[in-house]
Parts: sequence; C-alpha cells; structure tokens
Amino acid sequence: MDAAKARAAMKDMAKRLARLGVADEIALGLPLRLTASSWLFEAEQRGALVILKRVLGDGAADTVHGMQAELDRVSEIFGDGDCRANRCLQAWPEEGLILLSHAPGVRLSDAIAAAAPENRARLLQHAGRWLHRLTDARVREIGFGPRKWLQKLADPQALPLRPVDRGRLARLRASLTAQAPRLRGLPVRQAATHGDYVGINCHYHDGVIYGLDMQGEVWLAVARDVARFLVWQTLHDPAPADPTRAGLRGEEVAAFLSSGVLPETEQSTVLPFFIGVDLHRRFTEAPADAANLVRARAAIDAYLDEYPGG
Repeated sequence: MDAAKARAAMKDMAKRLARLGVADEIALGLPLRLTASSWLFEAEQRGALVILKRVLGDGAADTVHGMQAELDRVSEIFGDGDCRANRCLQAWPEEGLILLSHAPGVRLSDAIAAAAPENRARLLQHAGRWLHRLTDARVREIGFGPRKWLQKLADPQALPLRPVDRGRLARLRASLTAQAPRLRGLPVRQAATHGDYVGINCHYHDGVIYGLDMQGEVWLAVARDVARFLVWQTLHDPAPADPTRAGLRGEEVAAFLSSGVLPETEQSTVLPFFIGVDLHRRFTEAPADAANLVRARAAIDAYLDEYPGG
C-alpha cells in the first residue's frame, strides 16, 4: 500500500470523524484496503475492535443506506447461531461512512485449506448451509436466461494470452454456448444473496462462519453464488486437485451441496453452466505466473472433458 496515499486517507478520515463528533469514541487504526470505490480501516470503539468503511464516488450515501438496511435484515435472518455476518453498528450516509462489527478468526478459505479431509468436508457443508440460510429467507423462481452470462464473457482473442490459452477459453466458450439452448427458460432459484460469496469474504472462528463484505440487497441465481464459492476455493487452494465434477473436486462439490442449498434439478443443469462461466472469468483475471492460473488450466481441461460443447 502506498504510504503517502495511506497517510492522506487517514487524515481525511480523522477530519470526518471529528466533524461528526465521534473522534473521542472511535479510535482510527491503520487502513486495511484502499481502492477507487472504498476505503477500509481497522478501528476501536469503546475498546472493541471494529471496521470503519468509507464508500467513495457518486451515490455513496445511497450505497451506505443500502448496506445498512441489508446488514440489519441479514442480522435478523442469522441471529446468533453458527452462521452470521458482520453487523452494522452505526452509519453516516452523508459522509459515506459505515461502522461494522469485527469478525474474529481466520479466512474461511484458509480454514478449509488447512483442514483434515473429514473436517474439510464439514466446513464445506457448513459454508453451503450459510448460503442456504441466507438465500432461503428471500427467494423466488425465475426462468433462466443464459444469454446475458454468455455476453459477459471476455473475448479470448482480445486478451494478452498465449495462443494455447486463447484456444482453451474459446473451447470453454463454445461449451457454454452449446449448453445454453437446453438451459433457456428452466426454473431456477433466485434470491437475495451475498453477491461475492467466496472463502476470502468469510471468517471462521469457534464453529461460526461470519460473512463479510456484503454491499446491499443483491438478487442473483443461487447457483451462481454456489459456483463462485467452489471455483474460487479450487483455484486458490493448494490441496491436490482431483477434478471429477465440472472441473472441480467432486467430493468438495458434494459436501457443499449436501447442505441443501440448491435443488437437485439445478445441480446438473445451471450449476455446471455457472461453474464454466466463473472458470472463464477467473482465468482471464489471473496473473500469467500465478499458481491459480495453473489450477484453472487443469480445471478447464477437466470441465471440457465432461462438457465438450459443439
């Protein structure tokens, strides 16, 4: 993180807290993340660890309002069981600021990667149950439209990739295109969901999963969040790969789905489609020398063995 940028952000945040009259109550810590869309700081409120977020850009006040409302709803859905999310403690929409509870523990992705096989399956089932609890509270059935997801795929020919990788992505795109006609119009579960449910956006502590980084009310196909979680874990987990189900580790997919998060009718239809979409997206985002790119190649090749396309 750029030191000058960090100092400027800390100075700006200190001024805002003083203007709001809460500088004595909230002790600002170091920045955790500074991006073009938001700043994230560690802080303390009356001795308790908290997270202070500033939303940037036009519409920041509306974004904070949306986050506050959604986190309050999610808190009611989860309660104090073994599935939770960080809570909104206070918000100042006019300043683009929101104060969040601190989630203890380690990243869920790290907990899964470090776990023994039997505990790994239990954690994956728990992760699926977290998503099931969240999405089951606000859900509706829609007809599936694969076209919009195909349109989101980056053109392999426009990417700075090796020819063999362009060919790999072209075959994956062809596979997804070939799947689309039989999926069009199928009934799928759409729900108010996380939107970016991956292991890095959750913490695990003392048997509890805490969801993090929820941006507001987002309605998406549940299968899309299932696919995103499983693909991300596969590509970032150093465990030996055994791609036996849509390019992913079959036992991990089964463990996650054992939570009941997704109807059986979608497990062999829209779920493989969304796995392919996310493999395509993650591959185009990975650095050329990244270990997860190597895993993505293996996953895509295994996927194409199962879903070769036209």
